[in-house]
Amino acid sequence: MRAASVTNIAERNLVRGPQNVTGGTIVSISTPPPKGSLSSLEARQWYLKQLADIPNRINKNLPLEQQARQAFSLRNRYKIEARKAMSDRRIAEALNRTDPVLTWRKTMQKYETNGLSGESLYKAIIESSQRSKGSVNASLGL
Repeated sequence: MRAASVTNIAERNLVRGPQNVTGGTIVSISTPPPKGSLSSLEARQWYLKQLADIPNRINKNLPLEQQARQAFSLRNRYKIEARKAMSDRRIAEALNRTDPVLTWRKTMQKYETNGLSGESLYKAIIESSQRSKGSVNASLGL
């Protein structure tokens, strides 16, 4: 599958509409890429595209904590779906062991340990939800 196809899959799977997630309308992916259908590079490209669009998918009318929870949930969902879509199950399982999906509490603790609290903590979570590990991108030539 060519990289352009990954973009087409992601765009085809976008659905805009009401969704009852912390009380707001967000954009969701109704059908992620099929399980085992993407190479590691294609899965990463799909994941990066989803992360880049998180700011457009959270409800900015909600309190900052709820926006942070939406961004956090979307990122975790995309990480899980990208790994499911990877055809190389060995690599996907290794990622699940070495880079597990964090819980909300663990994420909060991570930022609290760095001295953040309140609005600055929630802003940091929203911002980090849009970033991926540069080392993984580099290893794939991105």
